Amino acid sequence: LRILSAIPKRGRRRGANQARYNMLLTEARYKADSLPLDDSIIRISVDYYEIHEDGNNAARARYLAGITDYTNDRYSPALVNFLRAEKFAEQSTDTILCGLIYRSIGDCYNKFYEVNTALEYYIKANSFFRKANAERYEKWGYIDIANQYFNIKNYPKAKEYAQKAKKYSVCCEQSHCNDPCRKIRSRLRINILQTDFNI
Repeated sequence: LRILSAIPKRGRRRGANQARYNMLLTEARYKADSLPLDDSIIRISVDYYEIHEDGNNAARARYLAGITDYTNDRYSPALVNFLRAEKFAEQSTDTILCGLIYRSIGDCYNKFYEVNTALEYYIKANSFFRKANAERYEKWGYIDIANQYFNIKNYPKAKEYAQKAKKYSVCCEQSHCNDPCRKIRSRLRINILQTDFNI
């Protein structure tokens, strides 16, 4: 955020520069957990990239617009943005972004209690994470799927995917044990214990 704020205004006032700057700013704020309430900044990027038919950037801009809505509990507009991002993602070469879009669509359907549709999107998201060979995203994808199967009371499948995610988290024992890895292991223990009990 400090680097972005240091860029002179004259270098980011219009056109492609403004669209790129606004997208990077929204992404930085999202990672810093400081997204604004409205989507006016990222909307400029959405409009620019869609008019210029820039598929990769249009998908990312729509995804970030959806994230802004979702973070502020506006789930219907978020879903609309994610579904539009999905159309651009079909032409995108960024498989991780595709996976994140599908995962976010699944999150929205969960908010509407459409659990089976959410599960379909979580599975689709994880297929893209596997294509990208992105282990960090893939193990979280397995946790999403495991939790979803648990919620629909398919306990054998929940245990199957929880075990898959646990396999990916084992490496954290031998490397830097950061908070996300500890959280993964903690959630996995809960899932596995619960599924064993219900089976």
